[in-house]
Amino acid sequence: MKAEIEQIHNTYKVHGLTVITQNRFVDIYMIRHGETDWNIEKKIQGHTDTQLNAKGKLQAQQLQEKFTGINFTKVVSSDLIRARLTAELFLGPDKSAMIETSPLLRERCFGIWEGRPFAELKSQVDQTINLDNMTQEEYVCFKWHDTIESYFDVYERIKTVIRSILIGSSMSEGPVLLSSHGAVMRAILYSLKFQFGYRWEVANGASLKLRAHSDGRIVVTACEGVTMRKANEIWFSF
Repeated sequence: MKAEIEQIHNTYKVHGLTVITQNRFVDIYMIRHGETDWNIEKKIQGHTDTQLNAKGKLQAQQLQEKFTGINFTKVVSSDLIRARLTAELFLGPDKSAMIETSPLLRERCFGIWEGRPFAELKSQVDQTINLDNMTQEEYVCFKWHDTIESYFDVYERIKTVIRSILIGSSMSEGPVLLSSHGAVMRAILYSLKFQFGYRWEVANGASLKLRAHSDGRIVVTACEGVTMRKANEIWFSF
């Protein structure tokens, strides 16, 4: 596969002269970790450092089939073990040493609610507010509790990671892999207004492909293992 860092030449006129600028971009692939027991039990994980179960380890290995022929030149993982081990199993023993870790790629923090059933939290929220009646902007900024990050908070730290990739990628010759979490991927989809107006669910082993431009634009170019719905409507996948 060709290197996925390219130079785009944009031209415009200034006082009759043609000016050429360069807009560099990097293709970034983001994967969600494999399954954990808390995923099965529908418990809130957040920053709690839960392990992959047997199915989750298999899902991580099977990710190799999705990315055949792509040679990642940089790999950054959340420092939580479920994401880091997913990256290790995906890359294999020969390449696992290239994995860098960053707490900025961690799952959304759920504060005092971590370890408790998600249904319990949703029930409490539903008693006070109907999330489906929120605009997307309201939903992205909504904090269920003072100790819980909003999707906006999560996206702000992810942008820091992406900016550092752009700054450090001038000598790179290939795409970047990020191993992260479901709410992180949702934060990106919501904040970038991808398929605006939808709610998202992200399966274990799901993936996003982003194109990050040097002018600050970030675009979702592909996704797999993602389910979306309009408020109060049925779910559908692509």
